[in-house]
Amino acid sequence: MGELTRFEQVRQEQRKWQRRRRQRLFVLCLLVIVAVLIVSGTFAGVEPVGFVTDIVAANRSGDGFPTQWSGGVIQEMYRMGGSLGVVGTNHLTLYNPNGRAVLSAQHGFGNPLARSNGRYLLTFDRGGFGMRLDTLSGNEATYKMDDQILTADLAQNGLCCVATTTPDFLGQVTVFDRQMEKSLFTWKTSEMYINALAIANDGEHIAVAGLNGEGGQLISYIYLYQVAGQGETPDGKVSLPGEMVISCVFNAKRELQVITDKQALLLSPAGDVVRAVDFEGVPPTRFVNDDSGRVAVLQGDYRDRGGYVLTMMTNGLKTVERTQIPSLVEGMKIEGKKLYLLYDGGLGVYNDKLEPSGVLEHYEGYLFQPSGRYVYGLEEGAIVRRSLSGMV
Repeated sequence: MGELTRFEQVRQEQRKWQRRRRQRLFVLCLLVIVAVLIVSGTFAGVEPVGFVTDIVAANRSGDGFPTQWSGGVIQEMYRMGGSLGVVGTNHLTLYNPNGRAVLSAQHGFGNPLARSNGRYLLTFDRGGFGMRLDTLSGNEATYKMDDQILTADLAQNGLCCVATTTPDFLGQVTVFDRQMEKSLFTWKTSEMYINALAIANDGEHIAVAGLNGEGGQLISYIYLYQVAGQGETPDGKVSLPGEMVISCVFNAKRELQVITDKQALLLSPAGDVVRAVDFEGVPPTRFVNDDSGRVAVLQGDYRDRGGYVLTMMTNGLKTVERTQIPSLVEGMKIEGKKLYLLYDGGLGVYNDKLEPSGVLEHYEGYLFQPSGRYVYGLEEGAIVRRSLSGMV
């Protein structure tokens, strides 16, 4: 009996030692990661302490998935590294990979929309006045605009760019710091109604798109500015008669990927048209304009002969692949080098050549968010995580 007790004591000591060893190893890894990122300049204005607390929050224990959702109708899901941001009509919640809700808040917005860049989640009230910036470790800032918000965008370093109405002009654009305490850039326009906005990942360049009428014809404009220039002189201006800009995104080269109702464009930082892909008179039904340099466009109707036409543009719009999709598509996203299509009863995964990598059968959700080897979704009132093994 004494031998057994002694044996158990030894095992307990070994488990304690192994636990302390894992904890020390985890802390050491964090310190190494932070040191490497600081030396490489990755933080570029992002505080290392906040980065570390996010990693700690992402690794907190939880009960796993599925987990019940009670924050109203979900508007959208967003990837935050390996974690998940969920914005509903009442609440926003950030879940880590272990299924733990590391942040949950009632946003109070009437029409909540959000932007995510991996670490930060910017949630704003379109048509309202409020916006907030969150990470896994907590709320970074909240702000109430004086005028109604039209749209907003988010840089990787947490700078926020927001377009609003204004009493004396047709629209105004403001770039805020991460704390939303300081305006870094302000620009007003009497020329156009703003309907699209983009800020580069480094927070140093913005693009503003809008539309107006001229001589009885619709015309869209795109302005390119440096944030440090305070909106005095644009780097470039593009006019698009007879077109409406519906999306613009900066890629890693600071080129602007633009989708209109008639074509996809790639603009240089000076506003020159580098490349264009015509939609041949068929406007997009759905699209994804991703800052990885990938643009996917769905055209037509699944009831047409052959179904939708799906086009994937990569490599600065140089490479164009097309295929037909005969099923009703209810969602489309790009993550990494994969395109995901949600259609009746399944989630299809495609590569850049639009070759199918696999199908997740019996997927019953109407929302989804890929994240590495998994996909998050909503099924029967619960947030689930399902494996994409063999498809990514």
